[in-house]
Amino acid sequence: MGSAEIVYISVGYAGKLGRGWRANASQCLIRSDSKYVLCDPGCNREVLDSNLRKNNVNYEDIDLVFLSHNHIDHILLAGLFPRADIISYEKKQLQK
Repeated sequence: MGSAEIVYISVGYAGKLGRGWRANASQCLIRSDSKYVLCDPGCNREVLDSNLRKNNVNYEDIDLVFLSHNHIDHILLAGLFPRADIISYEKKQLQK
């Protein structure tokens, strides 16, 4: 087994916006051998696209999406990864 690299790719944010909120999760990418794990893909597609591009990673490269908890600003984009299993801390395996 090789070593793992953890790349913190995005700082999350949350702020009151009128009667709602503007928020997005912090994102973390873990690379180990030829596997990729994305933690909390968030809900802002532009931020996610930009961060993956900066790290030379495509949606198809992600093997596992880990969700730290099931708030919408953490999970909304989880379904964009066609090959990835999705694991939630709160619910175990959600999709295979």
